Amino acid sequence: MNETTEKDTESTTGSSVPDWITALFRDIDSMDADAFLEYLTDDAVFIYGSGKPVTGKESIRVFLGAFYSNLAAIRHLIIGVWQMDEAIFIQTKCTYSMKDDREITIPALNLFNMKGNLIKDYLIYADPTPMLVG
Repeated sequence: MNETTEKDTESTTGSSVPDWITALFRDIDSMDADAFLEYLTDDAVFIYGSGKPVTGKESIRVFLGAFYSNLAAIRHLIIGVWQMDEAIFIQTKCTYSMKDDREITIPALNLFNMKGNLIKDYLIYADPTPMLVG
């Protein structure tokens, strides 16, 4: 799953983006929690910003449901992808369309710690403060 193929897309930095990462962010942008959870181990840990760790698929599903309820849409632009052993780093710009018609773009760095072909730890380093200021 985390191997690069000839069908990979390219990031804005020119680095190759594996198909499964492109598909993952497409599923995230569809705000389909069940599709997102398919990429995670059963005991995955999810952390957004400085939030508390959310552990296990069911807890992550609940977290995402609450998070998505505040949004009209999400759109990710992949800037770059780097892999070192079982760690994958993905730099993005994430645009949140809020239900109050605001559109907010924030930079983020996603760190995946992999277990085989699945994500064991999904860590998002981003400052969501602009989403909270209304």
